[in-house]
Amino acid sequence: MVKIFDKLKKFFLFQFQDRTGRDISLVAFGVLAELIANGLTYLILARIYPPDGFGVFASFVFFGTLLFVLSTLRYDWFIPSAKTDSEAINILFFCVVLIVFVSAFLVLPIFNLSIQIFKNSEIANLREYKCFTPFYVFSFSLYQVAIAWATRKKYFLDITKAKFFQSISLFAISCGLAIFGFGIEALILGNIFSLFLGSLILTLSYIKKDREVLKDLSLRYAIFYAKKYFRLSIPSVGQSFISVFIFQAVPFLLTAYFNSAVAGHYFLADKIINLPTIIVGQATFQVFWSEASFTKNEKPKELMFLFMSFFRKLLRLSWIPVVIGILGPFTFEFIFGSKEWGRAGEIAFLLIPAVFSHFCIFPLLPIFIVIEKQHLLFLLDTLRMIFIFLCFYVPHKLNLEPRQAILFYSFATAFIYSLIFFVSIFEIKKKIKSL
Repeated sequence: MVKIFDKLKKFFLFQFQDRTGRDISLVAFGVLAELIANGLTYLILARIYPPDGFGVFASFVFFGTLLFVLSTLRYDWFIPSAKTDSEAINILFFCVVLIVFVSAFLVLPIFNLSIQIFKNSEIANLREYKCFTPFYVFSFSLYQVAIAWATRKKYFLDITKAKFFQSISLFAISCGLAIFGFGIEALILGNIFSLFLGSLILTLSYIKKDREVLKDLSLRYAIFYAKKYFRLSIPSVGQSFISVFIFQAVPFLLTAYFNSAVAGHYFLADKIINLPTIIVGQATFQVFWSEASFTKNEKPKELMFLFMSFFRKLLRLSWIPVVIGILGPFTFEFIFGSKEWGRAGEIAFLLIPAVFSHFCIFPLLPIFIVIEKQHLLFLLDTLRMIFIFLCFYVPHKLNLEPRQAILFYSFATAFIYSLIFFVSIFEIKKKIKSL
C-alpha cells in the first residue's frame, strides 16, 4: 500500500510543475476517495433510513462540532503559522491536553444542558445518543489538530493516506452496522472510528518524520505559548463558534422551527451539491493556508498575487456545483430511490447561490488568520449568523414554507461571501502597505 502512495506522489510530481497545483491535487485525491465512500454510504443508508433520521444525525454533528471548538480553544489555528517547529509542537501539545480535559469532564454536562433548552422540539431526540458525544468530540478534535500539523509541514501525501483509509472505514462500519439493524448509531460510530483512525495514521507518520522536534516538547513551553497566543485565541474561539453555527446550524434550525424530515432533505442536498466544494475547497483551503503562511513570512508583498491567483482558479471551476444544483430536481428521486428524497433535489436547486459563493470564497478564509485579522472575520460571520437565524425564524413566525426559508438563506449567504471577498482585498492591501 505504501508503494501505491509513493507512485501516486511521483505521478503528481510529473503532472504538475508548480508546487501549488501538485499539493492541491494530492489533497484532493484523498478527499475524493473520502467522498466516494461518503456517497456510497449515504446512497445505501438513504434506502434504509427516512429523512428525519438524517436530520437527527446532522443535529448531533452540529453539537459535536460546537464542542470541538471548546476542546481546542482554536489554538490549533496557530500551529501552521507558528514561527518555529518548536513553538508549533508545544502549541499542539497544549491542544491535546485541552482535548482530553474537555472530552472527559465538560462535554456531557454541556450537551445535557443544550438538550434541556430545546426539550420542546425534535432536538430532544438527541438525548438517546449523548453517550457518543465525548468520543466524537475527542476523535474530531484530535484529527483537526493532526491536520494542522500536516498543513504546517506540507505533509499532503500523509493527509491523502489518512483520508483514503478513513473513507474505507467509514463505509464499512456505517453500512455494516446499518445492515445489522443499528439506527443512526451506525453513522455516528462510523464517523467516530474514521476520525480516530485518521488521527492515528497522521500521528504515527509524524513520530517517524519529526522525532527531533518532539524533543522540544515541554509543559512549561506549552503554557508559555498558550499565554502568548491567548489574546488571539479569544476572538478565534468566538469566530469559530459562529463559523460552526453558520456551516452546521441549518439542519438544526430546520429541525427546531420546522421538522427533522426537511432537515434530512437539506442535509442530503447540501452534501451532494457541495461535493465539488469539499473536494476542491478542502484541498485548496489547506494548501492556501500553508502557502499564505509561508508567503507572509518570506515574501509578504506577494500576498495579494497569491490570493487572487487562488481565487481565479476557483472561479474557473465554479460551474461544477451550479450544474449539480440545476440537475438536482431531475435526478435525486432516481438516484436515492424514493419521492421523499426527490424533495432534496429541489432544495439543492435553491442552494445554488450559496454554494457558488461558498466554492469561490471559503477556501481563501485563512487569509484572515495569516494577517492576524480574525476579529474582522468574527464580525462578518456574526453578521452572517444573524442573517441565517432570521432567514429561518421569520418564515417560521410567518408560517411560510421551509423551502422559502432555505431560499432566503441561500441569497443571504451569497451576499455575505461577496462582502468577505472585498474586505479581504482591502485588508491585504493595508497589510502590504504597512510593511
